[in-house]
Amino acid sequence: MPDMSMPLPSVEPTIVLVDASPLIHLAMAGEMDVLLRFGIVVVPDAVEIEATFFPDKPYARDIAAWLDANSRREGANRWVERPATDIGELYRIAIETGRPRPRNAGEHAIVEWLSDHVASFGGPALVVYENGRVPNLLVREGLTEDVVVVTSRALLNLAERAGHLADADAVWRKIQGGAPQANPAVNYQIIKGMRP
Repeated sequence: MPDMSMPLPSVEPTIVLVDASPLIHLAMAGEMDVLLRFGIVVVPDAVEIEATFFPDKPYARDIAAWLDANSRREGANRWVERPATDIGELYRIAIETGRPRPRNAGEHAIVEWLSDHVASFGGPALVVYENGRVPNLLVREGLTEDVVVVTSRALLNLAERAGHLADADAVWRKIQGGAPQANPAVNYQIIKGMRP
């Protein structure tokens, strides 16, 4: 875990969501915009599908509207990137045809995206997760770039320290009130890339 007393870096990270839970929980607390306060936000298709495919799922419409309102547009310096991935397409087909969905589709989709694109976005990748398998998955994949992996709870703390959020604890209490199963861990991990 990094020393949280250290000053925050001045470089804007690319925020990468690897599962739908952080997005759903931020929607629940009315705080999705905190993601854009850091920099560009990447929501791969598998994560978007998981969060929005069924419009009656809690917060699905809110998340879909937020994604549409903040997608890349000319003149914007911060936006939501929504990359298409092979695993995302398989996930969509499985839902539409009633077949079993690929397990951990968002996590695998983002590994595919990180491997191919993270260096072109500038700034370090700040990967936000709630599924505890994510750090090990990224280590196993042997990414070429360094990434910082944080839980949703840790992201809220970083947002407060950076002045993007007034009270991380208050936001977390809102999330826990609606989603008691939310991952309460405050984990930070730097995964060193294996450069060629």
